Amino acid sequence: MSESPERDWVQVTYAAAKKISEEIESQGASGLQLRGPDVDDRDRAQAIAASGPVVLVPLAPEGAEAPVVTVAMTRPDACALAGLAAGRGADALDALREGELDAELEASLARLVGGFAEVLTQELGEELAPAPLVAREAEEADGCEGLAAESYRVAQFRIAYPGGSEGGLGVLVPLPQALQWFGGDAEADSVVSEEPVGEPQSLVVIDASEPDRQALEDLEDEIGHKIWAMGPDEFEPDELDEFDDVDAFLVEWNLGVRCGLDIIETLRADERLRSVPVLVVTAHPTRSLVSAVMHLGAQGVVCKPYTSAEVRERVRALR
Repeated sequence: MSESPERDWVQVTYAAAKKISEEIESQGASGLQLRGPDVDDRDRAQAIAASGPVVLVPLAPEGAEAPVVTVAMTRPDACALAGLAAGRGADALDALREGELDAELEASLARLVGGFAEVLTQELGEELAPAPLVAREAEEADGCEGLAAESYRVAQFRIAYPGGSEGGLGVLVPLPQALQWFGGDAEADSVVSEEPVGEPQSLVVIDASEPDRQALEDLEDEIGHKIWAMGPDEFEPDELDEFDDVDAFLVEWNLGVRCGLDIIETLRADERLRSVPVLVVTAHPTRSLVSAVMHLGAQGVVCKPYTSAEVRERVRALR
């Protein structure tokens, strides 16, 4: 595994998935966005968040009897991603999503996931390579040749395609393997900073939804703190000095144009802001996600939709 103890399940899978979007962009198909991941531990039957035709790409070390990572997507998403990576262009998306995964698209998909595997190899220190694709038609994962473990750690990404259509991509690791690489879930209290940070007086909220930002600003008096709400496109890493007087950040996990992880890493890399508390905002606070964001350096989680009572409680807990 990578020597850096700060790399974990969320960071590793996000870095690998980002390689896919970068490869597609290099072929001239701009505008594809990855959102997430949502992370959770699931049993085999619920490991794949899709029904109907699904394509699995197993990744395994040489000589391994079973894959240690599986990339899962619907057949329409497999065709779309492979077609974009082959240079067919965003104007062909609808036809790709309605078509079949022919030999050319299979080869393109294998190359695309090969880049994904290269990032995992670098991050985990274990040589991984794609195995032959596995397709399934069943409504559930039971009986699928590509999924043999009883339970999986899952990172589920949402894909926003050029033109507005959406899809998904899942990264599945058998739970015993995930525990070996990344360790088990930690209780939130065990990873929160022990240093008191004081109750914040001004809060910066980075949220992709304008109505949600407005709703939170409207709760400013009830929360008892000045609210500075902005969209992810307004957060500029080169202009962090404007946040010198900010006492805490609320960062949405699933942002439209970037992942909340990017913003957390930017804040933690800045000497002036690395000690400023961060609360992660999500509508899906699974135990695995809560543990993951805490290990990334966040001090807590705020659930959507926003309520003044919860935001006030989470902020007071930072004292």
